[in-house]
Amino acid sequence: ASVRTMLGTVDQEYLFAILDALAAGDGPALIRLADDMQGRSLSFEAALQDLAALLHRLALAQRWPDALPADDPDRERLTALAARFAPEDLQLDYQIALQGRADLDLAPDEYAGFTMALLRMLAFVPAGSGEGRVERSGASAAAPAPASRVSPAARPAPAGAAALPTIFDWRELVTRLKLGGMARMLAQHSEVAGMEGDRLELRIPEEHKHLLDKPYRDKLQAALEEHLGRRLKLDFVLGRAAGMTPAEQDDRERQARLQQAVQAIDGDPFVRDLLENFDGRVVDESIRPLEER
Repeated sequence: ASVRTMLGTVDQEYLFAILDALAAGDGPALIRLADDMQGRSLSFEAALQDLAALLHRLALAQRWPDALPADDPDRERLTALAARFAPEDLQLDYQIALQGRADLDLAPDEYAGFTMALLRMLAFVPAGSGEGRVERSGASAAAPAPASRVSPAARPAPAGAAALPTIFDWRELVTRLKLGGMARMLAQHSEVAGMEGDRLELRIPEEHKHLLDKPYRDKLQAALEEHLGRRLKLDFVLGRAAGMTPAEQDDRERQARLQQAVQAIDGDPFVRDLLENFDGRVVDESIRPLEER
């Protein structure tokens, strides 16, 4: 333990606790763990690297339980934890851990970069029903009956169904789609580039082009067609976003709420009294808007 402290390496117990909190959908617990890690001067870069390695082991435990050595002291714990995640969730969380580590240099500080990665894992939880999907709460959801294979074109359109409106709120539409995992991330990081009849063109920034794998595009198109009740031609183009992707709009709103929280703290008479009379200081990174606590 003393060597870990000296080197700033991460105790495996922190990683298991993080995954337990993710499986339970417990955001405050994630922040408390990150705060504790910061207090012990642990390396957040190493934490994301080790977390990605642990997620890989969980994925192996799901796919091939025998891949875990029989003498692995964590075998039973890994098997139990793997049962609380859907395979798609593990893949997504693994990608977020890798991307979060790569983005640490761009973050205001390592704590912010690390906690944002954890919040992304928490935020991108598959919504709605899915085949054999496991809820974050840890309760197993019964697999629904297999979906009909009838093509969208052959399904009767609901009364009043028409082509996409000339003006619509892409961000609001995305919240209504039955999407999860990487397909949801694709929708969140896309913005409308053009529309013509039943053709919708979405623009996605170069840094998110890894989301353009065919399975994710197909899931997004299927979700749109199911929601609209008609066949849709969906095209993607790479390009610089104009700041209108749902993810960017969400981030701007979070930043605005954070700025309001900072201003509220700075203007609080009690806080100002502490600063002036007790030589205190406000740690800006510790400030959270109320709805994020």
